[in-house]
Amino acid sequence: MSHPDITVVIPFYNRAGTVVAAAESALAQHGPSVELVAVDDFSADDGAERLVALADPRLRLIRHAANRGAAAARNTGVAAARAPLVAFLDSDDRFLPGKLAAQVALLERERLDFCFTGFLLGETNKRVVRLDTPPIGWAENFLDGCFVSPGSTQLARADALARLGPLDESLRRFEDWDFLLRAARAGARFGAVPDPLAEIFPSPHPAPKALEAALGTLAERHAGPIAARFGAASRRRFQASLALERAVARARAGDRAGALLAALPALASPGRLAALARRLVANRAAKP
Repeated sequence: MSHPDITVVIPFYNRAGTVVAAAESALAQHGPSVELVAVDDFSADDGAERLVALADPRLRLIRHAANRGAAAARNTGVAAARAPLVAFLDSDDRFLPGKLAAQVALLERERLDFCFTGFLLGETNKRVVRLDTPPIGWAENFLDGCFVSPGSTQLARADALARLGPLDESLRRFEDWDFLLRAARAGARFGAVPDPLAEIFPSPHPAPKALEAALGTLAERHAGPIAARFGAASRRRFQASLALERAVARARAGDRAGALLAALPALASPGRLAALARRLVANRAAKP
């Protein structure tokens, strides 16, 4: 095919039951021309064969020789992309009709580097998550967490991805948040189509130890530069967000005392304490 407008990258690992539906939702998009790069991260099931059976010339399959994680699979897909725009789609999620066309229109109109969309969250009784522009702006909003589900809503300029460099493959959790913080510190331009244009299906919660190791890396990597760019109050806000994530993880694991101890740093940011209370009550699902 001629050079496409958008490369959609789908990383997958043992998702034979869902990856075809994800791929079909991307290939069914109207408007911009699409190529699909599906990266099999050394699956043990027949997901790759099911994709090949689609017999769609717009689909390219790349297989890893070992399991390397979601960040590595996305990096492989980005490296293989031929389009000036790159979209991501997790293998258990789906695009809704009109998603990519709406994002391209906004990205071009506002000269953005990254564009997200609202989404529907859940298997049944789906919750509508709109992505309206936050009052504090997108860059500082990412100090509070990675709430835009970039694994399935993000459309990016390929040159912006190249400037920032690849996702950190050493992180098996929060690699998206790490990337967005890097982009925010670099002055990238963000925007979102508020309406839900993707379906996000929550995945099992990761083990607390793996999560806390990633949070430690984020603290070491970003707290100082955030203070330098956005000020000391923003660093406290970010550190409170890390504490929130630790507390929620420990609460989900049944460690209530550990959750309370982990939440103590959030005392420096009362707004984050309120967010912690909402998270603990809702026990909101998160993508790993």
